[in-house]
This record gives sequence, C-alpha cells and structure tokens, in this order.
Amino acid sequence: MKLLVTCLLWIVVMSSYAQTKPNKIQELITKLEIGQVPKTDLKSKLEYLKTRDLGDYSNQIKQLENKLTDSIIFNKIKIGFQNYFSESDIDKLYKQINSDTINEFYDSESLDKAISAEFVSINKAIAKLTDIVSADNYYTSSTVFTTIPVDREDGFYALIDYKFNSNNKDVKLEDNPAILISDILNVSKVFSDYGYNQPEIAISLTEYGTRKLYTLTSNNIGQPIAIVINKQIVSLPVVNSVIKEGHVSISNAFSEKDIDRMIKKLKGD
Repeated sequence: MKLLVTCLLWIVVMSSYAQTKPNKIQELITKLEIGQVPKTDLKSKLEYLKTRDLGDYSNQIKQLENKLTDSIIFNKIKIGFQNYFSESDIDKLYKQINSDTINEFYDSESLDKAISAEFVSINKAIAKLTDIVSADNYYTSSTVFTTIPVDREDGFYALIDYKFNSNNKDVKLEDNPAILISDILNVSKVFSDYGYNQPEIAISLTEYGTRKLYTLTSNNIGQPIAIVINKQIVSLPVVNSVIKEGHVSISNAFSEKDIDRMIKKLKGD
C-alpha cells in the first residue's frame, strides 16, 4: 500500500512537472507582454495595406490575415521565446515573475529580435505587397502638398474625424499637439534618396518624444497626421506602420530657403 501511494505521488509530481513548462512559458509571455512590438508592427502594416486600393491583391491580404490570427502569433512568439531562453533560464525567470526587477534579467530588445525572426517570411510577403500597392498609388514629384493655414502651435497633431478629399482644406486638428517642439532632439537638412535630390527636414526625437511618436502612429494607422510649423500645416503624411524609432522626415518640394526657415523655427532660434 505504501509503495502504491509513493508511485501515485511520483506520477502526480511528474505529470505536474510535464505541464509546468508550457504553463510557465505562457504565463511569462502574458505577464511580461513579450512579443508586443513585432506583433503590433505586423498588425499595423497589415491594417495599412487594407486601407489601400488592393484590386487583384485582396486575396493575398486575406491569406496573410489567416496567418496572423492571435493563436498563430502567440505560437510563433512562444517558439522565439524558447529559442532565446534555455530551460534553466525559464525556471530562473519564472521565479522572478512577480518581482519588480524582472526586466533586469533579460534584454528585451534582443528577445524581440529573436521573436521577430519567426515572422520573417510573413514580413517579406507584407513588404512585397506594400511595395506593389505603393507603386500603384504613387504620387509623382509634380504633386505638391499645398500648405494650410492653421491656428495651432508648432508640433505633430492627430486629426479629428478625417475624411479624404483632394484638397484637404477641411482637416480638423486636435487642440493640442501629440508631439511638441520640446520633444525634438535634433533637426537638420538632408537631401532625398529617391532620385530627385530634394531638400528635406530630418528630425530626431528625444526618448520621451519617441514614445509619444510610437503612441501617435499606433493610434492612426492608415490615417494622416498633421505637422505644423509657423502656423502652417506643412505636411499630412499618412501613417502606414507604427514608428518605433524616433526619426521622421518632412518633404514637400520645399526650396532650400523654406527648409532653412523651418529648421530655424524648429530649433527655436
């Protein structure tokens, strides 16, 4: 009888152990919100494509959507997680799951890269479709955005109830900018890499500004945002994906004199 009880306990322990590893992994991924950056990036790129005139490519978008269900995404995140961490690492990490310092036990950027590796083929398919659709909807360099007077301070703004129209004269901006001039770390003049050699404004944001840009672009996939300088909307770029890095450029066939004037204003000179 004693032997039987011992055997039963051993079976229960082993069974519990066998179930523990996947449960630990699932709990760690959920608790730490692991894989949210590549997941959000993929979803946003797909949402952008769905706002375009897809024509014959609609079926390919549906196929990609079928490959990006929540369960498939989670399984890929789990594979990337297991490839990055050893079993002993998972055990150590799990012991710290309720600790405020758990994020110090791993490099989140490296982990995101390991997880992103599981989505390479899907990313390539999305990038290919994006190139095709962008080419089909490309505006030539002769199409110039006409600046719009607006009573707002300098900065980046989300729009209110935006509806596309050819002249964009009726755009409504939120009262306050999502990104302020004080969020700008550096601003400079560069020249376009796309064959026209046009001057552009290159902007790098502070760490706080970068987080604000991430939020602004996350909330406006497929929609334009307004960039205001000197009481003028100088650009209405459409957000086609989440911007994780704090780097943006402003281009609109501006003269170098216009560029220099705007840079001076952005620098607060």
